[in-house]
Amino acid sequence: MINREKVMFFVFTLCLCASLCAGTEAQAKIKRGKWKDNISWSYDTNKKELVLTGKGAIAEAMCRNDDYPDVPQWELYAYDAKSVKIQGRIKKISNYFAGVSGFQNVKILKLTGCITWIGNCAFRSTRKLEKITFPQSLVKIGNEAFSHSGLRKVVIPKRVEKIGKRAFYYSKRLQCVTMKQGVKSTGIASFYCCKKLESVKLPKSLEKIEANSFNTTALREVTIPENVVEIGDGAFDQKWVKKKTLKKVTIKSKKITKWGKDIFNGASRDLVIHVPASKKLQYELALRAKGLPTYVKVVGETSLD
Repeated sequence: MINREKVMFFVFTLCLCASLCAGTEAQAKIKRGKWKDNISWSYDTNKKELVLTGKGAIAEAMCRNDDYPDVPQWELYAYDAKSVKIQGRIKKISNYFAGVSGFQNVKILKLTGCITWIGNCAFRSTRKLEKITFPQSLVKIGNEAFSHSGLRKVVIPKRVEKIGKRAFYYSKRLQCVTMKQGVKSTGIASFYCCKKLESVKLPKSLEKIEANSFNTTALREVTIPENVVEIGDGAFDQKWVKKKTLKKVTIKSKKITKWGKDIFNGASRDLVIHVPASKKLQYELALRAKGLPTYVKVVGETSLD
């Protein structure tokens, strides 16, 4: 009969070997590297998570020529990554950060509180990206930074005074946008062709709704706050929307001096625009002169004065 102590020792030895092998295997699945002099990165092939840490700006990748592209090695894993975390004291995310791959399978983007700048086209075509929380330190969202993304909800922090051109263009799953107090301009075509966008909350600090900002969306109603001075061309155009959703617009501002063309082009026949009673004649004349359909009602409200 085999001695009990020997059996226990044998089992212990097997468990220890298995544990060491598992640890080695897990360790081998973490890929690491450096980008320029200030950024370290790691990629967990099990979690499919890319983590960048360091300080300053993430340098933009460049293609010196076809044989020697100057790109970070994390590009090898970008297509498979499902999560990206940018941490440490990194302040700026470069233009075209997502690169050729576009991080096409990334669902979650985690940004730390040091980031102030998201570059042009940084996360363009991240079609499966569902969730992002912008840090309060953020100052700039670049042109087309999240165009063609899969985002469903966006909250713009207060320090972002102006959103970049086409920043969320054709993000066809986007449903809700909130801009915090401090934002002054929506940016040109920032939410153009976000066909499922049903709700937008604009802050009192807003001064400009720029051209085509909410062109071809599914907005049901919108309130234009009291400090807006300009509404650009086609800002709420629904010409190419099959189902006309916009039924109520409330204009609280009495400061609007610049009206774009066809702001409510293609509007629903049920659309009613509510304006301050003291501005009813002036605003209606301006809107009609710029192409407001004759069937759209403009109503003066004393409660808005």
